[in-house]
Amino acid sequence: MTVQAIQWKAGFGDLQRAGRPRLLVSVRNAQEADTAVRAGAEWIDVKEPLRGPLGCADETIIENVVDAVDSRTPVSAALGELTQNTVERASRIARIPGLALVKIGLAGVLKIPGWEERWFRVIDAVREDAAIAAVAYADWQTASAPPPETVARLARHRCDAFLVDTFDKAGPSLPEWIAPAELERLLAIAHDGGMITVVAGRLTLESSASILPLGPDFIAVRGAVCSHGRNASLSWELVQALTRRLDEFASGWTSQRNT
Repeated sequence: MTVQAIQWKAGFGDLQRAGRPRLLVSVRNAQEADTAVRAGAEWIDVKEPLRGPLGCADETIIENVVDAVDSRTPVSAALGELTQNTVERASRIARIPGLALVKIGLAGVLKIPGWEERWFRVIDAVREDAAIAAVAYADWQTASAPPPETVARLARHRCDAFLVDTFDKAGPSLPEWIAPAELERLLAIAHDGGMITVVAGRLTLESSASILPLGPDFIAVRGAVCSHGRNASLSWELVQALTRRLDEFASGWTSQRNT
């Protein structure tokens, strides 16, 4: 494991002691980042939703978010899909001071012969400067991406985090794409491979209920904490409401275990 990966994981402390999945909030700018942290977010991710499910924000925006967060939480950035990245581009963004992790999706790679080696080259280059998350799409056929289990197994001991997401942000949410038993198995594969696990995909207060007991380390949201959809402004009240929901889950889960 790289020094950067160790420092990134250390930034979360002991995940087991959290007693519940933690909250990742995706933001578009520094103002949203500050709002999300003050409302209880425990990981800030920078993306531009108008550019796709993992739309890469401008580098100046990423830098501004890192400055605004000011080490209160780890900060990551979405880089788009592998097909949109070169080793040089991914490495340049990974070198932004204070950026802990980058995410790269695999939509469209099934059309590229030898995509695995291209992915591994990007992973190796990025990990010189930052941790990296593997992204698996539950609607992988829509995305022309590898099946989630393939991604999880290839990422074992190569990546630092494993994100299960949806590609089509106008389509069904994650629980509609993947059965709880299958998702739990994917999370186990990732945990066994040394990765922090994250689940996303149009999750809401209601739809996350079936996912929380499966043991992901993080729940990731964008649209659920925006006033009028994922392209609108982030709401302090909605972030706080989701934080309370996670706390309530932890309290109920602990009570059940103690009875």
